[in-house]
Amino acid sequence: MKTDNPIAIDKYEPTKVWLVSHRFYLLFLFLCLLSCHTDDAPKEDKGVALNQQPTGASAFDLLSSEVYDRLQLEVAYNPGQRPLPKTIDNIITFLSMVTHKSETDITVTYQELPPSEATSLNVVSTVALEETYRTAYTKDNTIAVYIYFSDLPDSDDDPLTGRVTTGATYRNTSIIMFEETIRDLQKKEPSISLETIETATLQHEFGHLLGLVNLGTPMVEDHEHPFFEHHCIEENCLMRAELELGSESLKFLRRNHAKNGNTIPVLKPSCLQDLQAFGGPLIRSASPDNK
Repeated sequence: MKTDNPIAIDKYEPTKVWLVSHRFYLLFLFLCLLSCHTDDAPKEDKGVALNQQPTGASAFDLLSSEVYDRLQLEVAYNPGQRPLPKTIDNIITFLSMVTHKSETDITVTYQELPPSEATSLNVVSTVALEETYRTAYTKDNTIAVYIYFSDLPDSDDDPLTGRVTTGATYRNTSIIMFEETIRDLQKKEPSISLETIETATLQHEFGHLLGLVNLGTPMVEDHEHPFFEHHCIEENCLMRAELELGSESLKFLRRNHAKNGNTIPVLKPSCLQDLQAFGGPLIRSASPDNK
């Protein structure tokens, strides 16, 4: 039953897109104003500005090949937090299936960052880190995405209640993976591999960059969850809110494994339909293991 207090539903917060359209809209508007340029602005500044838009603003450019037929992934990480090679292989395969970029059109670069000195991250500190270390920006025929695997938790985490966040998007081509949190969760559930949690979380966050759900890519049919904004209501869909929410993520992955025999969830028909209608390819399934 819908209530006037959706945050109280199931006793955990709505998931983090670090909701650009609400809590942090003014921050992004401020950043966009700072990065606004004139026709005589340096070309590299224009490239930076292209990567400082709200989440979902580049959905069509990521999905299609009309403007950008190449995709560069810049993977930044703190010492000890580098993602598994198989996780990166999985995201390349996933993107080649849901966009018009083939595996050979997608390149990956890595950058190891210094150890963090803070104790947690919020959107402001995450943006500051990106602006300090990011090197790959959209230019020519290549759209760039920055993915940071952090050794710090989200500042809103509450480990005592299990309310922790595994990943978030905060700009049109920016993802943060709370890798230390992900690894801690995996230790609590050895039956679910680190590859599975990393891959499911990263694919979920890329779903938001692709404009799902109702975050830049229009819905063909309404399937946005009534309580968890920008997430899918279809059972076991990759875009369910639980995937970013710590202990709820583990429960979701266990249920998915029991039902489908594959612990990495896939995009369900409503999400696939949205992507196809907004410039993506015809997709029957977003996983080679789920036909």
